Amino acid sequence: MARFAVIGAGAWGTALACHAARLGHAVTMWAFESEVAAEITGSHANSPYLPDVELPESITASTDAGAAVTRADVVLLVPPSQHLRRVTAGLSARIAAHAVVVVATKGIEERSLKLMSEVL
Repeated sequence: MARFAVIGAGAWGTALACHAARLGHAVTMWAFESEVAAEITGSHANSPYLPDVELPESITASTDAGAAVTRADVVLLVPPSQHLRRVTAGLSARIAAHAVVVVATKGIEERSLKLMSEVL
C-alpha cells in the first residue's frame, strides 16, 4: 500500500483519489476550501464537485498542502491549471526524495502558454 497525496479536490482530483483508495492506497487530499476538506473527511462526500458519489472512508482531506505531501509516496497534482504554479510554490521542499510526482492538471497556463509539466 502506498501513501497518496492528491493536491486538488475538484471533480478530477476526487475521482483520482477514489480510484487510488479503492485500490487499497492511503489517500490524503488537499482542498483549498475548508468546508470541502471537512465534508470529505467527515461525510465521505464532495458535494460541490462530485455530487452523488460516496467517497471511500479511507480518504482524508486537509487544507494544508505541505502536510498532505510530507509522507506521501505518490503526489498527484490536480489543481486547476490557472492555480498550479501558486499551489505548488514551496511544496518541493516538503515532498520526500523517493516520492513520485504526477502532474494530472489539464490545460495550458494562460499567461505563459506553458504545458502543466513545464510550469513546474
